[in-house]
Amino acid sequence: MGFSVDPILKLVGVGSLIRDSDGSVMAAMYQKLVLCDDTLQLQATVVLAAVKFAFHVGFRSLDVDMSYNELYYLLQTDGPCLASIGALVDDILQIRNACIGCKFSLIKSSCNKATSTLASEALSSATSQAWFDHCPGNISSFVLADSC
Repeated sequence: MGFSVDPILKLVGVGSLIRDSDGSVMAAMYQKLVLCDDTLQLQATVVLAAVKFAFHVGFRSLDVDMSYNELYYLLQTDGPCLASIGALVDDILQIRNACIGCKFSLIKSSCNKATSTLASEALSSATSQAWFDHCPGNISSFVLADSC
């Protein structure tokens, strides 16, 4: 998943890409959300949007790649999160616990050009969009390159 911020409009674009174990695209989406001032809260909101999308379209085994160190460590707990973004972390963990398997992994942010492009496009779109069994053609080259 990735995000792009428009500080003037106070919006954030969120992009998410779901792949199978072979790396083929199973689903993709983008949407706009209201920008919050706290970076950690923004990251948690982005992750929550991505795992909600995956869960709601039927995926129950998730490997969630992210480049958000602090959030990653908060998601390694089993009990209620007492951090300022505890409710968001707990919501993410609730989806994790409803899955057959859900693992969070840290990756370099440079490995996420496809989702960053989706997130940027969300900011210029009037509506949220989702694709199934393929991705928008304009990110195909990034999808192939994002194999870190």
